[in-house]
Amino acid sequence: MIGAWRHAALRRRMLRVARGDRRTLRKLSRRHPGLEIHPEASSALAVARFQLGEGASLRIGAGVVTERTPDALRFLLEPGARVEIGPGTWLRTDLGPV
Repeated sequence: MIGAWRHAALRRRMLRVARGDRRTLRKLSRRHPGLEIHPEASSALAVARFQLGEGASLRIGAGVVTERTPDALRFLLEPGARVEIGPGTWLRTDLGPV
């Protein structure tokens, strides 16, 4: 049953990482007024970089997913910009930075 033990340990670790990512996303939303991330969006967004100009708005919908690759996904919004990532969008970073 070593395989089952390893599987359970990996699952616990992944859940811990996801909980930490959710905390990071909440902090990012507080730090960046105008950043709205749906609770059902991927917790992997926590490793993305967010830079929102004054008055900018970024809404990320339910089911938005991306890979958990640090610095591969960056959001740079000029002051007053309005961007919405629709539900179910895959921000694919495995082919290159987005």
